[in-house]
Amino acid sequence: MLNDLVTNLPGIGPKLNKAYAYLGIQTIRDLLFAFPLRYEDYREVKGIADVEPGAATTIKGTVTSVRSRRSPRKKMVLTEATIEDGTGTILAVWFHQPYIAKMLKTGDYLSLSGKIDDGYGLSIVNPQFEKCSPMSQTMHTGRLVPIYSTAGQMAQKGRRGVVQQALAASGELEEWLPSWVMSRYDLHALKDAVPVLHFPEAQDAWQKAVRRMKMGELVLHQLGHVQAKKLIELSVARVIPFQESRIQSLVASLPFALTGAQKKAVFAALKDLESGRPMHRLLEGDVGAGKTVVAAAVIDHVVASGLQTAYLAPTEILAVQQAMSLLETLGDRASVALLTSGYQELNGVTSTRKQVLDAIVDGRVNVIVGTHALLSGDVQIPDLSLVIIDEQHRFGVDQRKKLLLPDAHGSTPHLFSMTATPIPRTLAMALYGDMSISILDELPPGRGAVETVLLRPEQDAQAYSLIGEKIRQGEQAFVVCPFIEESESSDAESVTNLVQKLREGILNVFTIEALHGKMKSKEKEEVMRRFRSGEIHILVATTVIEVGVNIPNATTIFIEGAERFGLAQLHQLRGRVRRSSATATCFLHPTSMSGTTKERLRAMVDFDNGFQLAEIDLRLRGPGDKYGTRQSGLPEFEFASLADHALIAQAREIAEQILDEDPTLEHYTQLAIEFERFTERLRG
Repeated sequence: MLNDLVTNLPGIGPKLNKAYAYLGIQTIRDLLFAFPLRYEDYREVKGIADVEPGAATTIKGTVTSVRSRRSPRKKMVLTEATIEDGTGTILAVWFHQPYIAKMLKTGDYLSLSGKIDDGYGLSIVNPQFEKCSPMSQTMHTGRLVPIYSTAGQMAQKGRRGVVQQALAASGELEEWLPSWVMSRYDLHALKDAVPVLHFPEAQDAWQKAVRRMKMGELVLHQLGHVQAKKLIELSVARVIPFQESRIQSLVASLPFALTGAQKKAVFAALKDLESGRPMHRLLEGDVGAGKTVVAAAVIDHVVASGLQTAYLAPTEILAVQQAMSLLETLGDRASVALLTSGYQELNGVTSTRKQVLDAIVDGRVNVIVGTHALLSGDVQIPDLSLVIIDEQHRFGVDQRKKLLLPDAHGSTPHLFSMTATPIPRTLAMALYGDMSISILDELPPGRGAVETVLLRPEQDAQAYSLIGEKIRQGEQAFVVCPFIEESESSDAESVTNLVQKLREGILNVFTIEALHGKMKSKEKEEVMRRFRSGEIHILVATTVIEVGVNIPNATTIFIEGAERFGLAQLHQLRGRVRRSSATATCFLHPTSMSGTTKERLRAMVDFDNGFQLAEIDLRLRGPGDKYGTRQSGLPEFEFASLADHALIAQAREIAEQILDEDPTLEHYTQLAIEFERFTERLRG
């Protein structure tokens, strides 16, 4: 059953199948491993006489009346049902959902979960509800209710119902962690953990299930890095001699001075190049710390030796931008090609794919910038000696391996990886133990300050007014949303809705466009071109702009649904407006301030250093995260986070023991299969 298509489940027709495919869900197995984003806590069940205004509560009772009417003031349709439970009565109110009146009838027994309000008499507003009997178990109310990603016409209730059906196959899940790991670390079996993660009943069981998933992710992650370390220890690389005059002439040509941290990082990398062993270095740089110029200095040394470099960017937008940046920095010192699915250029001039490939093969090109397209079979780089990976965690282990194969002379290319995800050094060494680490922890001179403003949910109009003032002064703005389309599980605005809202509101005199990952490559680049040129005043986007996008004239960013992002991601987004000497503004607009949200978002206001924020994030969340939105801060992991110090160390030991015993995983069949799935997921 695990490999059956989801269309085998009742209720999933062609339209819903298309929506599930959009979410990457095609089989029952996919469905089981598409875990909830978060949970709504509706476990507190009260009699109507005991409910308190403002509290999220579950009540159970009988419908005594139901009707739909139009509100005279706001012209909206209200559906109202009177509920009685023996201790009192309460009005259940739904906005813009007239169909509910047809679903309910007098005498129905309901379980309802929602927020209690007493503004116009005691009511429960827009509650989740389901018909049941007084003693029956509920799925959508009166419990920890899972909230999933949705698409198309998919609804949360339908999604939960489908998952409940699919859980019948959870017993077929084969355990892939070795039995000695399961017993040594007292881990839940996979077939027991998966149902608990979808429909948790108790905190203790849920934490054990999460711990099982964290350990699994970390072991798979460490297997890749331990394998890489063993490979490096046996490999040789071309010696690229240090040329002091070369680096001096490059630095002298720059319109700015390098920071001390940049100088240290460049020197360490250039010493790696002349060692005769493959460089395997990770450059961590805070947002705006100048990683690209460090990469350019390393590339320049490789070019001086007549050798070639491949530069992998995680997105096409970033690849185009980095190719432009390298051309600007290196000038006539290097020839740069851009090769993506949508772009083929030689030194900034549009070319055919064949022309680019020919120039690479005959050595006319020194630097090849691209995305995963560089990994395709027809791309041959004969003198490849350096591979640079931007945002290295976004590339799978096997993807990196393709570019790091020894050449005809047995030499392995040097690897220089970069990330803007701030990870404390000790943790970085544990997570990426096969790599040497350089850290850029100071900003280049001349970068303007960013004022971060934490708004109350109702203050968005004030922020839009201030954005309008800055645009009238000739500046531009980003608006970032957590969703492309409206989400049933959140009050946060989507890109689609917010574009329409801004075009109809006080900013309607400005040019406002959308940018998100589901747009075609050419559409995205055309929007970015118009934004760079100043034709677009406000860009409403998803986190597709999170990494590296460089628009110096964009000095304001408004982050909608800020509570839905981790601190690391918020800091990345804030970095989009620190690209010039101008003072910038970052508006954080949460839709709620529950739990530790306010403390987390206050940290964004109080601190402007990514490494400090990473430490604060670890302290606030800790390894024993309660039910809530998963925000690991690292794309490799769905459950594990930087807070899991002990598990990271244990996973490293497990991976080393497994590969010492069985370097090819020949006797760990299920583990090898899961390792391939893990790398496939990273591959995207």
